[in-house]
Amino acid sequence: MIPRAALGSTRSKFDEAWIFPLALFVSTRVALLASSYMGNVLTLGSDSSDSASRCLILRSNPALHSFCCWDCGWFNLIATEGFGTVESAQVFPLLPLLAWLLKISLRIPSPYGLILVANLASLASYCVLFRLFRRLEGTAAARWGLGALVAYPFHFFQAVGYSESLMVFTSALAILFALEGRHVRAGLALGFGVLARHITLFAGPGLLLAQIRERGLRPKPLLLSRGLVGLALPFLFLGAWVVYLHSLFHTWTTLHDARMASWWGRAGRAYWGVLDTVKHIPYQQHPEYYFYLFFAAIPASGAVALFFRQRWAELAWPALVLLVLCYTSGGASLGRYTGSCWPAFLPIGIWLTRKPRLAPILLGGLMLIQGLFFFLHGHGFEVL
Repeated sequence: MIPRAALGSTRSKFDEAWIFPLALFVSTRVALLASSYMGNVLTLGSDSSDSASRCLILRSNPALHSFCCWDCGWFNLIATEGFGTVESAQVFPLLPLLAWLLKISLRIPSPYGLILVANLASLASYCVLFRLFRRLEGTAAARWGLGALVAYPFHFFQAVGYSESLMVFTSALAILFALEGRHVRAGLALGFGVLARHITLFAGPGLLLAQIRERGLRPKPLLLSRGLVGLALPFLFLGAWVVYLHSLFHTWTTLHDARMASWWGRAGRAYWGVLDTVKHIPYQQHPEYYFYLFFAAIPASGAVALFFRQRWAELAWPALVLLVLCYTSGGASLGRYTGSCWPAFLPIGIWLTRKPRLAPILLGGLMLIQGLFFFLHGHGFEVL
């Protein structure tokens, strides 16, 4: 029989694994809903026609209006009309597909479906990240690490109708499965993540490192194991998507062509890194880009810290690869992209556990800044 004390301890850990993430989710979503409602009611009719046109989908619902702006319009278009043009192929299919399924099965309009899917994925990611962080560094680090991620000024992209929350959920779940030795499930989770956003693939080094730790550096055990299937699955998912796009548009370069057909591509910014952005766009024209660079130092510092402990290797390399990609080809959206670099917040959480008086002040300040960026995003400013 299991001792009663041990059973109580197990139940306590299980309860906390979902109670803390759920409490964090509910409190932040209430705050974002209130921010959207007040921000849109108080500024009703004051937006310029140009900025308002970027957030028209839910204009009649001020509480949700700010949750479907900018790229959410693209996801909504795909969910309602499908992939009709090459430019539409820049949107990966998982989020609009799930919204479409909600529409045909539960009669939920596509914009609401996008927001619902994104937030359910975000809640699931909170639970997975808490469990993963606690596995590596204990409960206190898990609490503060998840709290730091949620307070990050661009974390609101995990709540709006974007695919970022699906990317975080699937990549974190894949790493967790890999650490538990369930490598096929890890590859399957990462494969679905690739269909949410292709850069989820860069969590792959974590899956490979987990298998190397388990089997050693000898190639023969890996090549003869089921784990190899797990490593191949994400590439198979991506390959299937490329084949599907080829069947629609009769070219193997649809992903690149779609990027270049977008307004980012036409403006020459499609693959700009930080240096290109700073060089070509003055501060007076887009000061928000410079704020991205400033706040991106937070996950960048966490990613560097991941390399100081060997047991963090499965998190360190995916974080580094993603951040290098963000800095070299995603300068204009650096804030949004770095907000998906969840491994970097584990060492930040550990640092915060050592600053019990300072930590709430720091996170509270970051949350206020997040509210400002969310307001700007919901009013058509180029926070996208």
